[in-house]
Amino acid sequence: SPPVKVTPEMLAREQQIISQIQEVRDELNTLKSQIGTVSNPNPVAIEKSQQAMKRLQELQKQFDAVRAGKIPEEQPRDSKTP
Repeated sequence: SPPVKVTPEMLAREQQIISQIQEVRDELNTLKSQIGTVSNPNPVAIEKSQQAMKRLQELQKQFDAVRAGKIPEEQPRDSKTP
């Protein structure tokens, strides 16, 4: 396949995703200290950590898509269904 032409839009989008990934990582680090112990777990922190991990995977997928030249449109956040 032909090499992907990198556009300023792609670079901007990558930067955006990278900073979001960084935010989620920071959040995870904070949550790690709140998760508690095996005998005394903090369900809220655990739940938040799991959500953050999912978000991290999503962002990583988006980043790869942008890298590959398939810029996904900003998706409306209506994925709040369990």
